[in-house]
Amino acid sequence: MLLRRLRFFPTPTGAQAVAALPVELEPGTLTVEVRIPGSATPLVATVEVVDPAFPESQLSVEPKFIAPSPAQKKRMEEDQAAFREAFARPFEPPLFAGPFGRPRDSAVTGQFGERRVFNGKKQSQHYGTDLAGAVGDPVLATNDGVVVLVRDCFASGKSVAIAHGAGLFSVYFHLSDFDVRHGDQVRRGQPVGKIGATGRVTGPHLHFGIKVTDLYVDPDSVYRIAFPTP
Repeated sequence: MLLRRLRFFPTPTGAQAVAALPVELEPGTLTVEVRIPGSATPLVATVEVVDPAFPESQLSVEPKFIAPSPAQKKRMEEDQAAFREAFARPFEPPLFAGPFGRPRDSAVTGQFGERRVFNGKKQSQHYGTDLAGAVGDPVLATNDGVVVLVRDCFASGKSVAIAHGAGLFSVYFHLSDFDVRHGDQVRRGQPVGKIGATGRVTGPHLHFGIKVTDLYVDPDSVYRIAFPTP
């Protein structure tokens, strides 16, 4: 049984929660049961999980990203600790109103969930969307929120993370420059950085991701959520 805690926040018509399912979930019918404190009768619904048919691609990167040195491994561990701290922000109501928008209007060059093989050896899965762009092109905040990480990382390069409340976070990787600082409050469409080719990349682009609590999800699925407006 898959158990995930839902955190609800008030809306003009009641309450809402945002939840995610792991990409590794097997296809089939999933029963969703929501137990409400103080109520003996749970709310029950079903969700049909389909085979996503994620594509696979072969990529070539610098050898150091496949077999990092001890110093580089230490840097990666420090980067991971910084992300854990950023995502450990306590649950809070939405810091935004209305739908999420794309960080740039450009072609998608890498799909969410894509299975990747680096240098014919290392396998991984892509937990974001890659968007085309030239070095220096603007990258915009997907929605209102607060900046919880601004860091030059080994693998993700110059990176920004924004907390949006309701358990939602967005990340922007491989930037060439930052337009925000840690702790800044940002609005949807505000520049947060510039396209770059830093970290483990094959060329300039933006890796954009959205996280729901502890799981990265397909950004396209979040764009479609009808979040209430004032």
